[in-house]
Amino acid sequence: METVILSKKGSIEIPGKIRQRMRLKESTEFIILEGKDSLTLKRIYKPTSKDFEDIVDWGTKFAKEKGITPEDVLEVLEKS
Repeated sequence: METVILSKKGSIEIPGKIRQRMRLKESTEFIILEGKDSLTLKRIYKPTSKDFEDIVDWGTKFAKEKGITPEDVLEVLEKS
């Protein structure tokens, strides 16, 4: 556990040991979750085009294994 102080500009510096351990860089993005008396930072992971390609490949393989055709997918989409 580390203690930090809010600056006049509203900034909080994440301690170096934590930044190193979590491999945080200057451009790392977070969302802030607000509790009654707490704030939680949650790192945002933006998928890369490679991540997207991997998901599409997985979905294609899964559909083939289950016998799902493109027409099946379109039918479900039209119903929703």
